[in-house]
Amino acid sequence: MPIRIYLSVILLTFFFCLQSIAQADSISANENLLLEDVQMAKLKTIEDELNKLDQNLFANNFLIKEFTSAIDTLDENETKLISDFKNRIKQLELSNTNLQERRQDLHDELKTIAKPYPVVLFEDTLFYFYLSAGFNKASVRAKNTSELLFKIYDSRDFDSTLLKVHETELGLVVISYDLTLICVFSKNDGFLFEESQLEIANAARNSIIQSITSNLEQTSLRHIIANVIQVTGLIILVFTIVWLLNKLVQPIKNWLLINRKKYIRPLRYRNTEIVDAHKMLEVAYSILNIVKWVLVISILYTGSFFIFSLFPNTKDISNQLISWIIGPIRDIHQGVVNFIPNLISIIVIFTAFRIFIRFIQYLSTQVTEKKIVLGNFPHDWARPTFSIVRFLLYALMFIIIFPFLPGSDSPAFQGVSVFLGLLISLGSSSTISNIISGIVITYMRPFRINEKVKVGEIIGTVVSKNLLVTKLRTIKNEDITIPNSNLLTGHILNYSSACEHIGLIVHTTVTIGYDVPWRKVHEALTDAILMVPSIEKNPPPFVYQTGLDDFYVAYQINAYTRDDTNLPLTNSQIHQSIQDVCNERGIEIMSPHYRNVRDGNMTTIPENYLAVDYEAPGFKIQKQEKNEE
Repeated sequence: MPIRIYLSVILLTFFFCLQSIAQADSISANENLLLEDVQMAKLKTIEDELNKLDQNLFANNFLIKEFTSAIDTLDENETKLISDFKNRIKQLELSNTNLQERRQDLHDELKTIAKPYPVVLFEDTLFYFYLSAGFNKASVRAKNTSELLFKIYDSRDFDSTLLKVHETELGLVVISYDLTLICVFSKNDGFLFEESQLEIANAARNSIIQSITSNLEQTSLRHIIANVIQVTGLIILVFTIVWLLNKLVQPIKNWLLINRKKYIRPLRYRNTEIVDAHKMLEVAYSILNIVKWVLVISILYTGSFFIFSLFPNTKDISNQLISWIIGPIRDIHQGVVNFIPNLISIIVIFTAFRIFIRFIQYLSTQVTEKKIVLGNFPHDWARPTFSIVRFLLYALMFIIIFPFLPGSDSPAFQGVSVFLGLLISLGSSSTISNIISGIVITYMRPFRINEKVKVGEIIGTVVSKNLLVTKLRTIKNEDITIPNSNLLTGHILNYSSACEHIGLIVHTTVTIGYDVPWRKVHEALTDAILMVPSIEKNPPPFVYQTGLDDFYVAYQINAYTRDDTNLPLTNSQIHQSIQDVCNERGIEIMSPHYRNVRDGNMTTIPENYLAVDYEAPGFKIQKQEKNEE
């Protein structure tokens, strides 16, 4: 696949991941709005039911009071009427008990549903509204109250005696400033926290007075002058500390340089020096500089926080500065605390799988060492089978553990997982092909370790094999690595498997002239090949006449051998032996094509095999006389 197609697929996948994340965020925002509407509807339903319960309780209590008064006015002789009234009172009390239980259930449900909306002044939360009042939602109540309080503060003539709490005839508690209505508290507001409306209103009044008074004091001229003096002192202190840090670093570096032989040691692992002493000194300098800059930044950051916190108008900046530090720490702490139960589950799952894998490994080792025999299961299958089972078990373990990982259910995490999965699948197609081929070859058993095989044009001994590649070592000590997919698509010739049974047949072809009887040639070739040490005498060698050519007859000698360790040496010894025997018996080997004029030429047999009185024949000239008539 061209690289631009890879890049296109990767970019498209990345785009779809981003789009899915954006859609997930949009869906999440819509779900939040929908959830708020649902909560408001539930709150409205609960509030209506609470109002009805209060009305019923009020009516029941009124009737109980009336029946009790009526009983007191009746004569003792009117027993039937008194009994009826008492029964009615018992029924009303039972009804009140049921109403109170239902009221408590609604109270518990209200606590879980009600969402707090803060009344805020100068970034300070004074109190919260949880429930609606009349036609105003809790959020509207909080917003209106915050705006009114800011207007009162902005007038700069706040008088705490004008901020009052009083009850109305309708059972409401009101906070007002002079003639301005600030906020209203209903019975349900008190019911939510099991406090009276008056207690809640007084607590809110105290928070308002404290916040406005404090901010007015902080914006006074006297307070501003004092803050300016404090800021000046803080700035001088911060820059003095930074100056001292810079002055302190250089003497420490000089001290390290002077005492480097005493305190600076090269970094070693066993007998290997990874980092020398000079580099370690540079590392020490770098660490010192990092510590210096961390301290400088921390001091400047802390000084900025205190400076901004002195003025009301910049207090939100100081709060933001501290939130940038505390927020991540709090989130990390909360995340770690929330992750502890999942971490325990992950540890338990991982430990269980590790124990089971160790047990499978023990069985594999026992089968490999032939201490356990499993019927038709060869012992050399044990290790690759264990590797496959271990991979599957680890994959299953990851699938089980994945839901316990933090953020595993987030759309971003899922999108990135899909993106990485696509990258891996595109880049590992050949690897997966080799792995599958390795598994197939393992269970086909076309060869084993230390067996001699021929793959294509390569002949060698199998040195090692795994799920990806097989390594062969040739007779020239060349290590050749062959991908398993090539082995599966080609043909494999195994020389060693036949040697375990009847033996491997080795053969060679010799061409002898027509002047030598074929029986003599058969005998000579058979005797010659039996002289080779690695050739088996039983079954006996045999000869085929494979061709009758123009100048010679082709004889193929075949013999059995059980030694596959060095077949080239065996073939070489066969050829040497054939040459010796043929020369001893006066048989000329006619390959390659050998042409000569026998008259006046030496025989092809080497001199050391010829008789002592042998002489090359001379040229014969036959003269034919023609008779004249």
